[in-house]
Amino acid sequence: MFEWYKACIEHRQSLIQRGEVATSAPKDVALACNYLLDCVHPGLINRDYNSGPFYLKHVDTRDVNYLIDDNYTITGIIDWELAFAAPKESAFQSPVFMFNIGHVYQENRLSPDEELFAEQFAKVGRKDLAQLVREGRKSFVFEMCAATDPYDRAQFERLLCTLWGIMNDKSEKELSWEEWKSMVQRDHTDESSVDE
Repeated sequence: MFEWYKACIEHRQSLIQRGEVATSAPKDVALACNYLLDCVHPGLINRDYNSGPFYLKHVDTRDVNYLIDDNYTITGIIDWELAFAAPKESAFQSPVFMFNIGHVYQENRLSPDEELFAEQFAKVGRKDLAQLVREGRKSFVFEMCAATDPYDRAQFERLLCTLWGIMNDKSEKELSWEEWKSMVQRDHTDESSVDE
């Protein structure tokens, strides 16, 4: 899985170099990619899941992609073009429609819907999956950072600062964008050859 994350970030770096993505702030996104590459290590994902088994993960798990009947039974799921094989820790994250971004950014804890999702796994005897839902925040925020773009500048900055807090077990103080950028630039004196 580490190799997959690394390949995705390196691909994004090549798109930045060619001017295909992040055209509003290529240097900041290049710096973010360098930071994300620094984060790709065994601590990001549980070592037990790095070598499999792997599960099919539907990336776009918004509510609009679920077909349900009048009894709220899921009868189908659409929009599979971005699906990929993922380790348990990533595959069993809460669906996107259950995330409350305020909880991600401000409180770094599960939303009530996510907690209910975890409880349902526990009720059917899958405490292992319930635990994955409860601990999936790190890989979720990492994946959001890997795909974010600076066109929504506030979200871009906040996601990267939130990931720093999660990766460093710091929830008592929110890092500012200027602090984040200064720290990462120190670690990457040659930010990138990307020109703005």
